[in-house]
Amino acid sequence: MTQYLFKRVLAAIPTLFIVTGIIFWLLRLIPGDVALTRLASGGFVTEELLAKQRHELGIDRNPFVQYIDWLGGVVR
Repeated sequence: MTQYLFKRVLAAIPTLFIVTGIIFWLLRLIPGDVALTRLASGGFVTEELLAKQRHELGIDRNPFVQYIDWLGGVVR
């Protein structure tokens, strides 16, 4: 019985990474720019403001780093 549970838990780990990876990448495929959307409600948007907003949101970084940060947020 213990060996069966161990195998099931071990099999669940890659499954969780696959599912969370799919969810993350599907969220990235949604059209639009969240930084531009957040700033557009305020009126005129400059490239500097857009770059600053993207940096604050972390969407200017490597997608794999974003995934690790996103996964950390999901765990929290």
